[in-house]
Amino acid sequence: MSVADSNKKADIITQGSTVTLVLSTSTFVFTITDPGQGPETATGTWSVSSDTLTLTYSTGFSGESQFDFILSGDQLTLNGGHVPHDFTVGTFEEALLNLILARQ
Repeated sequence: MSVADSNKKADIITQGSTVTLVLSTSTFVFTITDPGQGPETATGTWSVSSDTLTLTYSTGFSGESQFDFILSGDQLTLNGGHVPHDFTVGTFEEALLNLILARQ
């Protein structure tokens, strides 16, 4: 969802994209692959404080994204992380990312 216009939303999974987040001891690899495109990968370090997961980027994006999170069994729900998104071709804007991830 666009931060500037909450009417702009995109469900990238139903559009055919795939998302993976690999969390190691203190580092992560976050990859989004859109249909017909090469993967876009961001890497960095992660930390947890109370109910907030912070991804601090070293490549791919800049700065950090903070998500409210819930871990339940093999499902990790992340809500509200600020990331750039291309709602209009060629124009990136700040968006809120919500994900429900399953452990593999």
